[in-house]
Parts: sequence; structure tokens; C-alpha cells
Amino acid sequence: MKRAAFIVSTGRTGTLALTRIINERVEDAWSQHEPKPAFRRRSKRILREGHSKQDALYFLASRRSWQALHSESWYVESNHNVFPAIPMIRSVLPDAVIVHVIRDGRATVTSWLNRYSYIRTRNLTPMDRPGDPAVEHWERWNPLQKTAWYWVMTNEVIAAAKPDLTIHFEELFHESGDGLVRLLEPLEGVRYDREALREAVAVKHHPSSNVLFPPYRDWPEVWKRQFEEIAGEAMTRHGYSS
Repeated sequence: MKRAAFIVSTGRTGTLALTRIINERVEDAWSQHEPKPAFRRRSKRILREGHSKQDALYFLASRRSWQALHSESWYVESNHNVFPAIPMIRSVLPDAVIVHVIRDGRATVTSWLNRYSYIRTRNLTPMDRPGDPAVEHWERWNPLQKTAWYWVMTNEVIAAAKPDLTIHFEELFHESGDGLVRLLEPLEGVRYDREALREAVAVKHHPSSNVLFPPYRDWPEVWKRQFEEIAGEAMTRHGYSS
């Protein structure tokens, strides 16, 4: 297989937009967003038990078959489902570039709560992560608290796997285009026009159509306290201030 990069995150981090930008504005790279098999169902078991040899071979075979259909040197996959599987990816693709995109937890949780179907399908719980202290609280937590936990847990798992690059969503989609350039720097040999990247980030991609849940500034104090109790320390650790 040629060179590969995997963009992992919690979800709701603009990765569909990244796929479009790479395919439209970057030469010698092609990208897919959550391609099948996306490992959505396997992520629970991999988080709990680790990956199997069969998982790794299944993953590699599908990615090799796609790359064989393209002449570009780089395959770039954005897929939040594979976040527990970074060790698996490295076991079969040791030269792969792993990029961690992280977004302000308050904005991420707000986005999830405005897509309630998304919350229902997030079947990962503290019971799937051995030793997670949130187990004792899970049944009485509300959706805000559960999604705050999911934000913390996902970013902790990714950070522990030591990605090659960590970049904030807010930098990545800054109007200067500098964040996109930083993301592309590890992809040796790809070509792009910086002005074209600036134009690309000026376009709002994949906006949420449902805005029933208010932005953080309008949350009642009790919601803010609930979020802070679960995610406050991780927010500071990841560079977000209150």
C-alpha cells in the first residue's frame, strides 16, 4: 500500500469537510470519510479488549483494495470510529500518519445534543472501558453528562496512542488556512495552493440543521456545572480555557 494518513476525533469535528477539501484542493492525495468497513460496530470490542489479528487483516485488505484503484500517492481517511484502533492501524501500516483533531468540548457536546439520533447511536459506554470510574454514575447521568464523558474518553484514548499530530478544530478551520497547511505538512509530496485552501475554509460545510439545543453561553448554570465536573480538567489539559 502507498502512504496513508488517518484523521481521528470524537466526531463533529469537520472531517467530512476535510475530505472534500483534500479531494478538491490537494494534488497527489485522495480521501474518504468513514468508508465501509468503518469499524463502527467493532469499536466497542476493540476499546474493551483490543484488536484481533483478524480485525487488522480485514482493515488492511479493504484499504489496500481502495488504494489500488487510485494513482495518488496518499490515501487519507477521516474516521472517528477507528479511534480505539490506532495500535491496530500502526501494526499493519507502521508508516501511517495519525492526526488527532480536537474541538472545544462545549461546542462538541452542543453539536451532539442538536443531533439526538447521534447520541442514541453512540453505543460506547464506560462499561466498555475497563476501570472507567464513570460506570457508577452512568445510569443517572443525563445526555449532556454522557456526551461530556464521551468527549473526554475519546480524546484521552487518542492522546494515549501518541498521534503524530494534534490540531485544534478551531485552528484547522481558521480563515487564514494555516491550520490546513499544518495538517498537510506530514504528507510529503502533496501539492496545493494556499489561496485555494483559504477559500475552502471560508465555506461552511455540513452545518447542523437542528439548533434546538442552545450554545454554551446560553446554558443554565446547572448544565455548565455538570459539564465542568466531568470535562473541566480535560478541557484545560487540551488547551481550552473556561
